[in-house]
Amino acid sequence: MVQSVPGAELARLEDRGQPERRPHPRHRHVQELHVTDAGREALRRADAVQEM
Repeated sequence: MVQSVPGAELARLEDRGQPERRPHPRHRHVQELHVTDAGREALRRADAVQEM
């Protein structure tokens, strides 16, 4: 399931280099969001804190 991310939150995450927008390979009006290495690291840290 895909969840909607409010624009301001997405902009904040993009400023941190965590997600990256890429054009959809077939639909020129669609942008896909991909998690970067920095985003995966942030998720790993968040999971570690949650497990405490």
